[in-house]
Amino acid sequence: MRAAAWRRSRPAVGVQPEDLDRFLAQDAATYVEMGFTQFTLGFNGPGWSVDRGAPWLDWRDQRWPRTQPMRTATVASSVRPETR
Repeated sequence: MRAAAWRRSRPAVGVQPEDLDRFLAQDAATYVEMGFTQFTLGFNGPGWSVDRGAPWLDWRDQRWPRTQPMRTATVASSVRPETR
């Protein structure tokens, strides 16, 4: 199976910046039980920080331990250039 097709076949959910803490505490485990395997976290700019994603990495590492936990994340910005 091609990588793009494989990624499309995995259930994913997006989480908005203002909902990160609540979603992790109340909903994330339920979504995993339903088969979701990818969570996309939103961070807004231009002065954004990805520090609020650290609890998600800790949660992931506790659920799926690795011999050497990954502590990196790919971050895509949804910042739109100013229009004049």
